[in-house]
Order: sequence, then C-alpha cells, then structure tokens
Amino acid sequence: MQNVRTKLGDGSLGWAEQSPFDAIIVAAAAERLPAAFLDQLSEGGRIIIPIGEPSGGQTMFRFTRRNGELQDESLGMFSFVPLVCDSSPRRPCPVDGTALRRRRLSLHNPANANLLRNKLHELVIAHPTIL
Repeated sequence: MQNVRTKLGDGSLGWAEQSPFDAIIVAAAAERLPAAFLDQLSEGGRIIIPIGEPSGGQTMFRFTRRNGELQDESLGMFSFVPLVCDSSPRRPCPVDGTALRRRRLSLHNPANANLLRNKLHELVIAHPTIL
C-alpha cells in the first residue's frame, strides 16, 4: 500500500494541511458527515463513514464528489464505536464540526502504527471496490 498517511487528533476536523483527499475512511460513527470532510475532498473523491445514533447501529455510507455535488450510497448496517468529545472522552457527542476526535491509539508505539497500517491494508485488499 502506498501514499497512505495517518493522523491522531480531532476526527471531525479532518486534515486540512494534507488536503484535498481522493479517499477518506472514517473508523468511528458520527451522527452526520462532518463539514470539514467535504471541504477537504477532491473532485471524484470518496468518503467511507458509518453514520447513525451512537447507541444503535449505523449505516455505512460511501459519499462521492462528482461535478461539485455529493452523491451518497448506502453500504449496509454496521455498529461502530462513536466519535467522542475532547471535553468528555467517555461520552459520544453530536457532530458540530469542532469537538470530535477518534479514540486515542498511540502511533508513537511502532506496534500500534503497524497494526493500524496492516488493518487498513487488509480492508483495501478484502474490499477493493470500497473506495
């Protein structure tokens, strides 16, 4: 797998410094699509994200930007951990574009960084058409 970068931080903010992105994969459930992701998506780019209530199942969506418009496709029901607030890491919070982050996994630990890299690689190999 080439040209893949990861960032640890507030998940709702995306990664503006590295945008635009051809693909964004979100591994935590949000109540709706964070606005920052749309701002950072290239033309023809795709976002894979589970959306729904934190206490229930979520629908996995693939959003694609085509001709300046966003098209969505449901990929089925799933259950993911919620994105959580920086101010309250034990509770999910609504997406308002400012206060979400993924659960922390230290990428300074080589074992964790390799685990994440391997899991992303497995996902792309197992589901080559997901992106």
